[in-house]
Amino acid sequence: MIPEAVVERAMKVQEVILRAMARRITWWQAAEIIGISDRQMRDLRSGPGSLKKMAGAIADDPQRLTQVGRAMLQLGIRMIPAYSPQARGRSERNFGTWQGRLPQELRLRGITTVEQANRFLRQEYIAEFNRRFALAAVQPGSAFLPLAGQDLERIFAVQHERVVHGDNTVEFAHRVLQIEKTPWRNTLADCSVMVYEHLDGTLSVGYGPHLVGRFNPEGVPLPRNTRRPNAVEKPVATPPWKTLRVSHFPTATAATRPLP
Repeated sequence: MIPEAVVERAMKVQEVILRAMARRITWWQAAEIIGISDRQMRDLRSGPGSLKKMAGAIADDPQRLTQVGRAMLQLGIRMIPAYSPQARGRSERNFGTWQGRLPQELRLRGITTVEQANRFLRQEYIAEFNRRFALAAVQPGSAFLPLAGQDLERIFAVQHERVVHGDNTVEFAHRVLQIEKTPWRNTLADCSVMVYEHLDGTLSVGYGPHLVGRFNPEGVPLPRNTRRPNAVEKPVATPPWKTLRVSHFPTATAATRPLP
């Protein structure tokens, strides 16, 4: 029996390969998504039975997670793939409901632009769809768990592993990112670092828990004194030694009374 992780990986690899074949993404972008190097992608494409070989070589390694799979693993969320015919049937029926209803609703309202369609979805269609088809939960309460000790900015970034060159730079998407010297190490040459592509387009480079560089979308370094806002801001309690005034010397002349 083929493990579920291998089957899931093969399906995702197949989807990425088909997108690259349809020229919706480039092959180097496909390599980034799948988690292999450009050289591995070229070797797999040029060999005999290239596509089959590519999918098999990548899917056989369950440790090669997609970006979504990696983020869910870091958050402690278990993915439950649906491979049974019943699950497939439910998905197809749901798609059929959307495909059968939504285009007709758009046509009847004369909606022809993406902006109009999005406005209709938010203001009318989703609420009506939920009212007609949503079912009440069997048990009350919430299944969400509190999150603590996680760097959401890194988890929700697209992560790319790179090796630092001798001049303390890394290459990413045809951009050269210059890493500055750190107080604890002069150079990171030949070290493996992680390039984080954040949701706002900015980039950062991390060496383990250390942040060693921040850049704008064009690869220009950002000043270190600017801090990226956290996804969840937590109030920080002020240490008592910063609020209590402790001094061995008086701050004003004390009033005295004459001795009797």
